Amino acid sequence: MIIETFNLVHIGVLLLTAALCVVFWAVLRQFPQRKKELILVGVCVCNIVFFMVYKIILSRDPTFSGFTWWTELPLQFCNITMFVYIVGILTKKRQLLAYCFYAGPLGAFLALAAPDPAFLGISVFAGRCVGFYGTHLLIVVVGVSMCTLKLYRPRFKDLPWVVVIMFCLAAFMFLVNYIFRWTGLEPNANYFYTFGLPGNGVIEMMRGWTDVDFLYLWPAVLLVAAVSALETLPFWLSDRRKTVKVGKGRQIA
Repeated sequence: MIIETFNLVHIGVLLLTAALCVVFWAVLRQFPQRKKELILVGVCVCNIVFFMVYKIILSRDPTFSGFTWWTELPLQFCNITMFVYIVGILTKKRQLLAYCFYAGPLGAFLALAAPDPAFLGISVFAGRCVGFYGTHLLIVVVGVSMCTLKLYRPRFKDLPWVVVIMFCLAAFMFLVNYIFRWTGLEPNANYFYTFGLPGNGVIEMMRGWTDVDFLYLWPAVLLVAAVSALETLPFWLSDRRKTVKVGKGRQIA
């Protein structure tokens, strides 16, 4: 079962991601809130362990070129999100939960929808594919579940925090990349793809708009803000209808 961009296998992976979101909601929705939180944290911990095993498999894959541990640390956008999920759920900080819900699933879904060429053209059951698609799939599922299981309710006033956190993380990783390259630890350090990603259509398109390292990512921030606003709109409308109904009820009384 060879996976290529939007062939039946690839579409199957995307549909599986959506199906698991529904399964998590159907199975866990009746659980006590604390149990929901612990289960999602447990899934995150398992995903981190799964990620580490995946990287070990990748390091021993003779067909995967250019592997070094300095470039495969858990410092990419989606990798960091796995840890932020745990902190957000346990601390219940709205700013972190907002980032987890808005940025985490969207970033992981984009990785699934437009994967690196290294994860295309081979069997979907190859070790590197199972690791890549599996970790990102779980990131989407946990992020969506935070909302469907009522751990977090989207609000417009949370959106600025999402943009701020994204910008700070990207700026920090740009600094990390620069240090790794400047010191010679890893000349190809490119966490958060602040130096671009040849072969990836989405990133190459953004690079074509602003051909400046790190700054070329500005469309991604706008995309997150726009999609987040659309995701929030139904919740805002629902809250507004409830407020109107309560107001009318008081007038009648």
